[in-house]
Amino acid sequence: MLEASFPSFDDLLDRDTKLSEEALFHNPKSYSAWNHRRFLMELYSKPPLQREIDICEKALTYDSRNFHVWDYRRFIVRLLNRTMEEELEFSKAMVEKNPSNYSAWHYRINILLEAGGEITDDLFVDEIRVSFFFLS
Repeated sequence: MLEASFPSFDDLLDRDTKLSEEALFHNPKSYSAWNHRRFLMELYSKPPLQREIDICEKALTYDSRNFHVWDYRRFIVRLLNRTMEEELEFSKAMVEKNPSNYSAWHYRINILLEAGGEITDDLFVDEIRVSFFFLS
């Protein structure tokens, strides 16, 4: 009698993650595919977070305005415990490439809000200066 061999839970998660990657390759703005991927990361005992950041960065090279990617990145960044400074530098680089990228600006504002909880007049003025610097 042959014994059945079953994949481990992590193997199943890896397969499902690969399937969601295929779905995103065909439709990178699929809200449900990004949400499913987020769900999968929550199931992993040790999620492959660096791979996920790399996937976000690759997806943003194709469409830097894809707010689904930005939202997913914010989720992954929290899990990675990346610093606000690292994410502000990343968003700054993205804004420098395209100053009218409102998804990058939105991400940047959310990072600032999460760090300090409030957008002061001084902070707002500083961000406006940054945007005018990029536009000039």
